[in-house]
Amino acid sequence: IDTRIQKVLNSEVDGIILAAAGIKRLGLEKHISSYMDKKIWIPAIGQGAIAIESKKDNVQINKLVNKLNHNLTRLCVDSEREISKYFKANCNTPIAAYSCIKNNKIILNSMIGSIDGREKIYCEKEGLIENAIKIGREVAIELDLKGARKFL
Repeated sequence: IDTRIQKVLNSEVDGIILAAAGIKRLGLEKHISSYMDKKIWIPAIGQGAIAIESKKDNVQINKLVNKLNHNLTRLCVDSEREISKYFKANCNTPIAAYSCIKNNKIILNSMIGSIDGREKIYCEKEGLIENAIKIGREVAIELDLKGARKFL
């Protein structure tokens, strides 16, 4: 990160895009000139979440892994993944989603776009945390109704 920031300071490049969390963690936030609007620059589905896979029947491991689960993060990722499931998306599908929880509600923003990035369709919905998956499905349906299938 230091070398990338130094390239901007030395005018070797016009700018860089880095994760603000990492910059802040290093105490370099004075170098942040602006933040990308999460409603426009929506990250990939499940971005930043850590997952651990295990066999369903391995009770001992699942007990240990379950202690690491952060339920609110899981709900956010589940709502995002519902969009991916609906469209049967893969790593090449131009789709993004970002969920967050505020005031006991889940807010889900999503985007699907053309491969060349010239066209994009956005959708945002919010609702009760316990309806996270339902909200994900509603966002997917709304994207579909707005013409998302033409990008698949």
